[in-house]
Amino acid sequence: MRAPGAREGGSAHASGMRAIHLGTSGYVYKHWKGLFYPTGLPASRWLPYFARWREQTPGGFKFACKGSRYLTHMKRLTDVGEGLERYFSVILRLGSKLGPVLWQLPPQMKKPDPERLDRFLAALPRGVQYVVEFRDAAWYHAEVLEVLDRRGAAVCEHDLVPVPPPRLTGGLFDLAELLGRVKVYPPPDMRRPSETEESRTA
Repeated sequence: MRAPGAREGGSAHASGMRAIHLGTSGYVYKHWKGLFYPTGLPASRWLPYFARWREQTPGGFKFACKGSRYLTHMKRLTDVGEGLERYFSVILRLGSKLGPVLWQLPPQMKKPDPERLDRFLAALPRGVQYVVEFRDAAWYHAEVLEVLDRRGAAVCEHDLVPVPPPRLTGGLFDLAELLGRVKVYPPPDMRRPSETEESRTA
């Protein structure tokens, strides 16, 4: 992931290079016990332990947050007022360490609906970076990409759709995920995120 807010005093900012943040997509993984979490710590206390990172992380560290599944998978981006208030009342506590918020649409949403997406993005608080992850390539539609451009949101590039987005959106940052459906990514798949950026900006 790269984001303008991540250029906080490193050489990347001085040289004009774009910062790259690498991270994990979650915190509940059994094999982390004994590696990250203390061996005797019960799983019910993993979240408070993980949350201590807010104070312990270095300057420039960003927490990328996944949008509420209730809003994306159950409400399907409609009638979201109260749900948005509850969600953001929590994550905005991260303050300057809040990175992009990823809204992952369910795979069952196969028909692109730029009007619904536009209304949803318009309802989100200002001053936060947003990314939308589509699980069907039908959403890589010109009208959908135009909505993302206008709202300053990015499209998430990942490996669960057989084709990459036709171009980058949002203009300020990118987010790419390797979700691990295969254990080993051959070199072409590993190159694809950077290659697509180069081809689209050429």
